[in-house]
Amino acid sequence: SMIDRITEGVELNLDSVNIAEIKHHDIIINVSKSEWKGGLEKALDYYINKEEYEECSKIKNLIDKL
Repeated sequence: SMIDRITEGVELNLDSVNIAEIKHHDIIINVSKSEWKGGLEKALDYYINKEEYEECSKIKNLIDKL
């Protein structure tokens, strides 16, 4: 998932992470570090609406590390 990839990016101090790959077409979707916060904020809104507060806490901690 995007959240797991960004977590890895934060831990390894990467400049970008791959969040998706389309097999058989050699297409990789890469997100740069400057866009991680916006993606995490949208994911946070999604999980708040789903009332999955454990995931919200994980995302909030990641945002704080950026």
